[in-house]
Amino acid sequence: NFSPVYYVSIMGTGASSNILYNFPYPAHWLQVCGWIMFSIAVLLLISTSFMTLAGFYYHPKRIVSYHTDPNDAVYMGCYVMGYITIINFVHLVLGTRHIAFVWALWWIAIFMAVYTASIIVFLSIFSKLNKNYDPQEVTAIFLLPIVTLTVASSNGHLLTPTLPTLQQQIITELVSLMIWMISIALAFIVITIYFARLIIYKIPTTDMIFSSWLPVGFLGQSSYSILLFGVNMFKLIPDPYLGHSFLVTSALVALFLMSFGYFMVFIAVSSLLSKTKPFAKNPNTAYTTTFGTIRWSKYWWAVTFPCGTMSLSNLEISKGFVGNYELPFFRVMSCIFALGMLTITVTCLVGIVIYIVKRVARLFDKLDHKSIV
Repeated sequence: NFSPVYYVSIMGTGASSNILYNFPYPAHWLQVCGWIMFSIAVLLLISTSFMTLAGFYYHPKRIVSYHTDPNDAVYMGCYVMGYITIINFVHLVLGTRHIAFVWALWWIAIFMAVYTASIIVFLSIFSKLNKNYDPQEVTAIFLLPIVTLTVASSNGHLLTPTLPTLQQQIITELVSLMIWMISIALAFIVITIYFARLIIYKIPTTDMIFSSWLPVGFLGQSSYSILLFGVNMFKLIPDPYLGHSFLVTSALVALFLMSFGYFMVFIAVSSLLSKTKPFAKNPNTAYTTTFGTIRWSKYWWAVTFPCGTMSLSNLEISKGFVGNYELPFFRVMSCIFALGMLTITVTCLVGIVIYIVKRVARLFDKLDHKSIV
């Protein structure tokens, strides 16, 4: 019963480990918690990779399905983004040590991101291997394979200052900027279609309501990436005026994207509230509790990464590279988004443990019943 949607857990725990290790208000105990969350992310990466390969062996048709079926293929982007969050944590810990190894891991991430955003997007969305889409079926989940480019881009910008040669730094910056531009173009096309769907068919159904958070993830990550690019250009370009112009322009673009992200947070929160009591007159009982709140499911993971990206973009802007003074408001907002993300991550991990315990108990009950018979 394994599904690629479980890759979201790698992405959520990996992003949480980075936030904890580099918290807006740092503390040693938070870094220890970051190590714990990183260990969980690596464990999830290994276990889901094993289950994927086992699924390919016993069910070879899944190889085609994971490339062509939109219900499966889009979640391959979560695997790539989860892998990149692990690279980010390794880089945070190692710094300039073993940078060649980390840089090699980044190039693997680039290949995976480009493959996902091109081959998988073409086969699962653009090609005639699938039926034509009803406009009502178009949701924000189509952003998942595209955002991989943005995440890989920001990872490259983080690596640049620690690379040993200028040539490596320039190559990394150019590749990172190019894939960021591709992701911006593709993602805004999808967001435009998504807004048309919202206008015509209104907010998604309860089972897909958490997908309304996905545009937030793209906007926060793209804001973070372009601001890192501006900071790197300011440090790399010898001419201070030219370097400063890159920094200011990048900061303005980053602020625009992050501001749009705030608006999409409002849309996402409002959409969630509209499905719960007392705002929903007739909540969908299949996806809500007796109290009228959204029932826990694996789709809760969709909230973690968007909150994490908004935390990163707010934290980077709070450093005040333009003007050389800090902006404490954005640091506070970064902390709020980080706490929201960590709360959802821990909730989802507890939910997974409870789910596994119930499945194991059910299995033993079946075995006991067979032995009695």
